[in-house]
Amino acid sequence: MHTGRPRYGKDDAPDRESWPSYTSQQASDTLVVAMGRMDECPARARLLSAFMHAPAAASLPRPFSPSLLLALLVGAAFFALHYPTLASFPDFILADAGASLKLDVLLASELRPGVDFGYTYGPLSAVVSRIGYGLVGRTAPAHLALVALLSLGSILGLARCMARLETNWTGLAMALLCTQFFVRNFGFNLTYGLESACLLNALACHMEGRRDRALALAVLAALVKPSMGILYSALLVFWILRRVPGLREAWRQLRPAVVTATLALTACVAILGFQSTLRTAIPLVGAVHYSARGARFTRLITTLVAPSGVNFKYYLGTLAGFWILGTALLVLGAARALSGVRGNQPRAEVGVTCAVLHLAFTTLFFGPWQTYLGLLVVGVFCVVERGAFRWALVAIALVGSTEMVRAGIRGWKERTPDAHLLGTWVRPAERQEVNEVLRVVGSQPMYFLTTGFPEGLFPGSHGSRSWFVAPGVFSPAEQEAMSRDMRTSPVVVVSDLYQGAGILQWDWVRQSLTHHTRVHSGELFTVFVTGAPPVRP
Repeated sequence: MHTGRPRYGKDDAPDRESWPSYTSQQASDTLVVAMGRMDECPARARLLSAFMHAPAAASLPRPFSPSLLLALLVGAAFFALHYPTLASFPDFILADAGASLKLDVLLASELRPGVDFGYTYGPLSAVVSRIGYGLVGRTAPAHLALVALLSLGSILGLARCMARLETNWTGLAMALLCTQFFVRNFGFNLTYGLESACLLNALACHMEGRRDRALALAVLAALVKPSMGILYSALLVFWILRRVPGLREAWRQLRPAVVTATLALTACVAILGFQSTLRTAIPLVGAVHYSARGARFTRLITTLVAPSGVNFKYYLGTLAGFWILGTALLVLGAARALSGVRGNQPRAEVGVTCAVLHLAFTTLFFGPWQTYLGLLVVGVFCVVERGAFRWALVAIALVGSTEMVRAGIRGWKERTPDAHLLGTWVRPAERQEVNEVLRVVGSQPMYFLTTGFPEGLFPGSHGSRSWFVAPGVFSPAEQEAMSRDMRTSPVVVVSDLYQGAGILQWDWVRQSLTHHTRVHSGELFTVFVTGAPPVRP
């Protein structure tokens, strides 16, 4: 018969194989049994107190490698499914993906973002683009290879978060669904994938109790795109200063971020120059651009919550239903998680942080909402513990993603690759219009006024010296240069495909084309030449 103080036997200890399921509460109970009552020995009390306040990473399970491997395989499958759509001809010639290639052309011409041309992102994104395209080339397949690499970082970050949350099958299912969202929406430019990879891996470190590493990654995200990363960095500094006992420990937690920021800024200054680095690190151009696109709340309603002409099928057949329900659950769950924040629980802290970030994005700088979907997913799964709610979110996301799968299948049926068109995938009608433009223009050099990289397609042509032809992005000096180039060019090609009201609705563009005649008006291109008969209706 055992009497006196409880003893710790070897049979009571968890073996290594059962460690992933060994929770922090079980570890605490075992330690209490092993050490006896705290009041029997002050030394034991101090040791137990140190254990209970240790970083959460010590008590959380390590990410489950098979789950990570499965997520990567599923992500590769979705990337293959959507490849023809990601490499579509219009996206590279007339839209965002082509703007990424255009950025590299401008940088190679020694033009500086924020100084010589408007640029809405941070200096680190320009540096990564310059290095990346310098290594793999300036084509559609090269761009998508870089996109795949950055999507891999986002997938790993989300999988790490779900593994730390111990969400079992619901977390794994959601992580697998999100791989499609990542590879489909990060193809527009390198900035989206790079920022997402930094933020999601920062959240994973935050959840492990490594706020110092999380802050270093958040600082990198801020230098990639000066918006969400800035806010997350500020929140992490708040959490660090709230938790640490003194200045020495505070500096120890802040030092990795300071070193990371110093090295990153040094690289940016070396490649872009001090003035360009300073101007792009401050989100002034991005704020002007989003203001020019209309009120933030109006964009939220018209592009996501309640677009005109939709019915209930819209909320079930797209990710809008998941976004709306997830937002409501995140806000309500974060309010309940505030007590856990006071108790120094990293999971609750991350949930509240994601709620603040998500609400700031919705109200302050709402834009392409798909790029921050990972933050919403992590935040909801941090604060929602009931399996029924989690499975409901997974079901809505599954139904909402089916249209993306069908679109990927249509891409394989409708598009074929063309090595002569930057390696893009082209529909027959698009190839026919390119041939028609070449027939009308002949051997004359063309000037392109459009977002994208059309000058890479037509030899002898040239485009504007602006990165993105959109309100609030280009400066008055850029506008004057574009107007002068149009007046002096014998052939001007304009595209209204992705510009809403259209470039041709701008007064200064119409005035610059006063002495030109429209000779072609197609789905992709509108061609104006000097001294030619007008196009027939």
